[in-house]
Amino acid sequence: MNETTISVIIPVYNVEEYLEDCLSAVIRQTFRQFEVLLIEDGSEDKSIEICEKFCKKDERFKVFSSGHRGVSAARNLGIEKADGKYIVFIDSDDKIENDMLEYLYRGICNYHTQIAICGIEIIEGKKKRKIAQKVPLVLTSEEALIEICKDGKIKNYLWAQIYEKKLFDGIRFPEGRIFEDIAVYYRVIERAEKIVLLDQIKYYYVRRKGSLSFGKNKAANVQRCYSYRERYEYLMTKYPVLKQDMQRLIFVNYRKLCKEWGKDEKGFTKSDIQIEKKFFQMIEKELQHNVKLNSVEKKEVPVLGKYNGAISIRLWLLEGIRIFQKVVMKLYRRGNKK
Repeated sequence: MNETTISVIIPVYNVEEYLEDCLSAVIRQTFRQFEVLLIEDGSEDKSIEICEKFCKKDERFKVFSSGHRGVSAARNLGIEKADGKYIVFIDSDDKIENDMLEYLYRGICNYHTQIAICGIEIIEGKKKRKIAQKVPLVLTSEEALIEICKDGKIKNYLWAQIYEKKLFDGIRFPEGRIFEDIAVYYRVIERAEKIVLLDQIKYYYVRRKGSLSFGKNKAANVQRCYSYRERYEYLMTKYPVLKQDMQRLIFVNYRKLCKEWGKDEKGFTKSDIQIEKKFFQMIEKELQHNVKLNSVEKKEVPVLGKYNGAISIRLWLLEGIRIFQKVVMKLYRRGNKK
C-alpha cells in the first residue's frame, strides 16, 4: 500500500444525488498517495451505501460516523483520523478536476509554502463565476489575512486548498455553528509562513437552492455576522492594518441583515437576542471614521437625497446598526415578559 501523503476529508449528509460523481472524481486522481475520509453525518438517504461501495472498491477510502452532529463535527473527526502530512477538504456535492490533488501538492512543494490554493468556479444555477490568479502569487500570512479581510484575492473558503496538517494543531471547527469556516480559516492562515495562490481552476463549487449559502437564510446570516465580529476582535489588536477592512465587512453584513429584517422580525432565535449592547456601542464609535466600500458593495448603498459622498455611506451603515439593535432589544424585552 502506498504511503499516505494527503488526507482528503469529505463530510457526507443526504447527498446521494451527487456523491457518486464526487467520489469518482477523487478515485480518478493522478496523484495516488492519498486517503479519503468519508465522515457520514447520519444521512437518511442512500449516501452511506455509496460510501461503503467505494470503501470496498478502493482501500484508501474509509468511512466514519460523526453521529449527526453537523459539518463542524464531521471535519473535526476527519482531522483527528487523518494520517497524511497534508489535508484537503472537499464538499460532497462539488466537482473537481482529475489532477487537482497533484496540482495542489506540486504547488505547495514548488513554492515551499504551507498552503496552496487553486482557482475555483462558483456555479449558482445558470450563473458561473471564476476566481483564479493570472499568474501564481506567493503571500505572507499577513498579506493573506489582508486579502481575506477585504474579500480580495483570497475568499473565506476551506475547499480548493491543501494545508499542512500541523496548521490545525489545537484548532477545531466550532460545533453547532453555521459559517464555521469564517471562525477558523483566519487562524489557520495566520499560522502559515507562506501561502501560494495558483492560476488554474481545479475546483467547482456548486451552490444549490436550499443550501444555507444560497438565498436568504436569516439564522445563517446572523451567525455570519457573529463570526465576522469574532474575527474582528481577535485580529484587531494584533494586525492594526486590517482594521478598516474588517470594519467594512462587519458593517456591510450587519446592514444587509437589517435590509432583510427591517420590516420582518421573524427568524430570530433566543440566542440572537443576547447580542451585547457593548458591541453595538463599539461599532457606533468606529463609525466616526469613514468606511470605504468596494465597487460591489457600493451598489448596496441606496441613493439618499439628504446624504452625500462618504457621509452617506457612514450614515447608511449606522442606520442599519441602529435598526438591528432596536429590533433585537424589542424582542429581548418581549422575551423577558414571558
